[in-house]
Amino acid sequence: MDALDAWRDLVMARKRQMDAAYAALDRSSDDFWARRADRFRAYGARLPDDDLGLRLLRRFTDAGSTVLDVGAGAGRYTRAIAPHVRRVVAVEPSAALAGYLREDAVGDGLTNVEVVEAPWEEATVEPADLVLCSHVLYPFAEVEGFIRRLDAHARRTCLLLATVAWGEPPLLLELWRRFHGEPRVGQPDARHLFDVLYALGIPANVKVAAFRAAAPMWTFASLAEALAASREHVILPPDPDTDRELRAALEEGLVPGSDGTLTLPGPPRLVASLWWHADGPRLA
Repeated sequence: MDALDAWRDLVMARKRQMDAAYAALDRSSDDFWARRADRFRAYGARLPDDDLGLRLLRRFTDAGSTVLDVGAGAGRYTRAIAPHVRRVVAVEPSAALAGYLREDAVGDGLTNVEVVEAPWEEATVEPADLVLCSHVLYPFAEVEGFIRRLDAHARRTCLLLATVAWGEPPLLLELWRRFHGEPRVGQPDARHLFDVLYALGIPANVKVAAFRAAAPMWTFASLAEALAASREHVILPPDPDTDRELRAALEEGLVPGSDGTLTLPGPPRLVASLWWHADGPRLA
């Protein structure tokens, strides 16, 4: 099996599993980001100056550069790099996330940010000096066209960020198995992405670092918040019996912090930055 087939098979296996879980609730994944936008905004509110992705962005750009942020989310990289470059165009298909990006860019006083609310495959945008795509590719089965379009829009450099190894809090994996009767299917990671790029003739540079966010992904202000987020993540119905069982598991598994927050322990998150230059070497 080649790299593109392996990627496609993993994405489709996860999609089938999630679609079945949503169908059991008479729902679909169409509102996936709308339901998560608030937490995602807080999770990526501010990047530390030593974030590897940000350091590479600044290394490969200058005050006259243009940046295209594909799948910009709530804008953590757009807002971090915008003060240091001439212009950033952020492409984001989720109306909820694009709305937060616009709002926060205005709040930051950024006048050089344009938000294009569209899927990457449909977005009408000009090439940029640097193209960024951070943690976006995981659910795209037909990844070849997506990457080739990124590459074609990069005048100088293309930078992709991906988690090194898929993982989530063990308690959530156990809850998925308990409620759905099967192990949760994972998603592609940086190893798969490197192989895909190699198969497309792109020998990417790679650097790995720990990821630190403004707000940890699995840290909550209250048990009620943890319950709601976990229910959505495990794709469970909001009925009293399910909530009772879920609450009992969370009460046992959550670790209280000195600041009153509650955290689900999970594996450390490592992020790989993969990049190549437009004039760099290519494989036959």
